[in-house]
Amino acid sequence: MESKMQRMEELMERSLDAVTSRPLFLTAVSTILNMNSYRKIWFRKTMEAVWKDLELPIRRDQDKLIHHIEELTLRIKKLELDLARSQDSGDPHTGTEEDTPKRSGVVKPVHKISAVAGMELR
Repeated sequence: MESKMQRMEELMERSLDAVTSRPLFLTAVSTILNMNSYRKIWFRKTMEAVWKDLELPIRRDQDKLIHHIEELTLRIKKLELDLARSQDSGDPHTGTEEDTPKRSGVVKPVHKISAVAGMELR
């Protein structure tokens, strides 16, 4: 029984080698694999267009959003540590100018309460 199995395996191996070594077979397999790759790319692009039309986030948008959230989380943790250090040392401001947020440069005038309320205080 074992010799029959070995002979059958050898026959199958020779047959597969004969078929798979032919250029026509290799060209056909290559074409099939290329077409499958193109199909996957086309499908992915089509689905991205559908998601965009439905105003749903696509994978790239989700990755960007996750990256920004992680950056903000790290910045919040750093600011919390700076705050804890400043409270421990009793110093109201221990950060550098780089750590402080920049203002837009627009200065809003300070109004007196009496002027806003329309009456004078004496």
